[in-house]
Amino acid sequence: MMNNHRLRITSWRRLAIALTIVIGAVGMLIYGLSHGDGRLISTAYAATDAVAREATIDGRQVGEVIVDGKVVLRIRSAAGGLSAYRRGQIVADRLNQLTGDSTKSEEITTGIVNGQEVVLAGGQILVTADTTHARLNGTTPTILAQQWAGNLRVAFGGEELAVIAATPTAEKIVPIISVGKGLRIGGAQVTGPKNRVSEVVAVAQIEGTFQSAVRVRVLVPVSSENVVQKISRVPQTSVTALVDIKI
Repeated sequence: MMNNHRLRITSWRRLAIALTIVIGAVGMLIYGLSHGDGRLISTAYAATDAVAREATIDGRQVGEVIVDGKVVLRIRSAAGGLSAYRRGQIVADRLNQLTGDSTKSEEITTGIVNGQEVVLAGGQILVTADTTHARLNGTTPTILAQQWAGNLRVAFGGEELAVIAATPTAEKIVPIISVGKGLRIGGAQVTGPKNRVSEVVAVAQIEGTFQSAVRVRVLVPVSSENVVQKISRVPQTSVTALVDIKI
């Protein structure tokens, strides 16, 4: 009899402990709701599952980045020895890492790093909206980065990022001029918003070396052919092709 009585007491104690835990959890949820603690229920803190998959669009192999079953961006070109699909996998991995860090949707924004438009999350680079991707999407790097960031903000439970009004894009062929010498050494095609492209009169070529081993050449759209004394870069424009002609 005594053993049975003790078993009943133990069972009641276990039940009481379980009920206490449940009531405590419910109480925390109610408290969070009443005090606006969105982290208790916000989809911005939900487990966002990001994956990448291969796809073919207009005969081109692309890497689609998918969050919760929806395509948020497409990597359309290879770079740095990585295929478009592999680059998409890297972006997906970064997204999953951000989820683990409980990144809020409003922390996803755009910026410029090393002269290129990028999508940032918590101050970390997520993906670069380079000129190649912008051209393939028929837009500018600035607008493309904002579109990608907007898609990601929605995927993280937030609101879309305001995208600036699209401006007509244009292309133009101008001479390449060697910086410091003022010599014309070829031609280049520049692309960007129509009003900015109209300001470009030449492309300045800057040469140098990287780590004393690799010779590099930088092409900068400028608004003046006087590249000996001053380089006046035209913003929002970029060189998209070299032209093998005599100017």
